[in-house]
Amino acid sequence: MQLFFAARSNRFEGFAILSPITYPCKKINQTLIFSQKKNYKVYISTEHLDAENYTENLFPILQSKTTRIKLVKTEGGHDYKNWNSQMFNIFTFMKN
Repeated sequence: MQLFFAARSNRFEGFAILSPITYPCKKINQTLIFSQKKNYKVYISTEHLDAENYTENLFPILQSKTTRIKLVKTEGGHDYKNWNSQMFNIFTFMKN
């Protein structure tokens, strides 16, 4: 859901998406495609042990909106231990 709000709000200049799941809200991809917001920073992470991979459809949509995108594939799981281990990299990416 953070992706849905970040794409619609001008309050965010960048956001991180960790283990994205888009199926609960079918309007997410449509909202992104028709969003007028452009050139924001996006850090997107998917895990080797995720049950499903939604980045295949999501990444090209985001890439069409910004050139400041980073896709990371980790060996971790869909859990806080993996997400917390990425915080330094996320903040560094957002800062630069």
